[in-house]
Amino acid sequence: MMRTTLVALTCCCLATPLPALAQTSEPDTVDDLPPLLVARLKLANTLYDQDNLAAALVEYRRVQVESGKAPGLFNVGRICARLNRPVEAVAEFDKLLAAPGRTPEPRLEEARRLRDEQRARIGRLMIQTKVPAFIEVDNVAVGKTEVKVFVGAREEPAGNAVPDMRFVMAHPIEVANGPHLLAAVAPGHAPLRQQIEIGGGVTKEFELALVPAKGELAHIRVRTPVPGADIQLDGAPVGHTPIDVTLSVEAGSHELALQRKGYRTTTLRRDLGEGQTWDADVEMEEDATEMGWQAGDLLIEGEEPGSALSVNGKLRDFRGGSVKLAPGPHRIELAHSGFLPYRAEVAIESGKVRRLHVEMEATAEARHERLDRVSGQRWRAWGTLAAGALIAGGGGAYLGWAIKNRTQANHYFDQVQKDFTLTTGGCYQLSATDATTSQHCKAEQDQANDGQSNAKYHLVGSAVATGVGAAVLVTGLIMVLTIDDTSRYESPHSSLAWLGWAKSNGGGVAVAGRF
Repeated sequence: MMRTTLVALTCCCLATPLPALAQTSEPDTVDDLPPLLVARLKLANTLYDQDNLAAALVEYRRVQVESGKAPGLFNVGRICARLNRPVEAVAEFDKLLAAPGRTPEPRLEEARRLRDEQRARIGRLMIQTKVPAFIEVDNVAVGKTEVKVFVGAREEPAGNAVPDMRFVMAHPIEVANGPHLLAAVAPGHAPLRQQIEIGGGVTKEFELALVPAKGELAHIRVRTPVPGADIQLDGAPVGHTPIDVTLSVEAGSHELALQRKGYRTTTLRRDLGEGQTWDADVEMEEDATEMGWQAGDLLIEGEEPGSALSVNGKLRDFRGGSVKLAPGPHRIELAHSGFLPYRAEVAIESGKVRRLHVEMEATAEARHERLDRVSGQRWRAWGTLAAGALIAGGGGAYLGWAIKNRTQANHYFDQVQKDFTLTTGGCYQLSATDATTSQHCKAEQDQANDGQSNAKYHLVGSAVATGVGAAVLVTGLIMVLTIDDTSRYESPHSSLAWLGWAKSNGGGVAVAGRF
């Protein structure tokens, strides 16, 4: 079905400057954004309202990257704060406060409060190593110790004093207060991982003493569809799933264990040679015993009937719209023919119900097929409605004429009857005295009878036509009211956008969209 873009404009040109327009109460401006990005910003807001924070953050970031602007900064800051990312939250609030635009003052006050609150949760790490090393925090690469600093002198076995050097990062690492996994990796050295804790507003120094490796390092890639599982390597914590980095280890025997509430602990062992890479694909099974008392419920609303649900890569039965899940994060996916997969990450709390409203987007093929079919429905429905209105209108006019015609026919018939029945009538007993008059009276009587009969036929015919028209009209109205809903099949940019502007020489308002 062909889709056209309609733009309606109302403009005015004035000889004198217009007064300044009142500021909008919207916290996030969308000036000059193309319709597709406006729709994506609305989607981000919807995901935020649904508490689908990870997906909302992706959409906000995408709008910012593609537009070169920074809409949604307040919501992005709040999302980062809720996801325990105070460093990112402070950066987003600083951007908003540096260029507030038309953001209302109460929203700016809230941004200042949240920024100060998040800033108080930031700690700083100063890392030292004896050799240049790549530094990871919580399995995320954050930089390299490559700046030389002199920390004193040391004696060598020959008795010579040599400068003692260390390598540090150019800037401290800012992290959220709480526990973190700190790691250092350097060529030719055994990786070093250390669990640390840091408080907000605190700067702590750590020296990671890397030692030479006995040979070429081996590597472990941990892959599992279950998020939020604790990873232990040789009995020491090394992070949580999902983990994007490769774990470097010395050659030899290693034990990998993944554990999480509501799941059985999975343990794998492998002997690794120098330079070998182990792709550890870990399958985790729910623990039925723990699920009985720890589980929460995920209630899915608004999904396309007949959708298939997978949780952490496994199909789940959710007849009735709900499914029991272990507490913690889960990756869900809804699939249905004709729709793009809906993916989200949800957090389940033990004993509680987590509601998730889903809006699945149709594929281009399904959308065109559905819109074409609905277009045919509209043509038939409105055509039937118009035909019914035309028939009923014509039948009504015909009925009005028929009623008037019957009244006239009845009146004429009554007049003729009076001539035959009243002694003063012109046709009273004339058939016996005057043949011509009798013949004339007989013709009038026949005409009156025919007039009544014809009036009756017209009345019945007009009533039938009016009834048929009314039936077609009601059928058309029902067809119009039951046209299939196409909201799920509309393009993301098929929304209306109201625009307004004012300049010294005029102004106007416009509405644009796809219909």
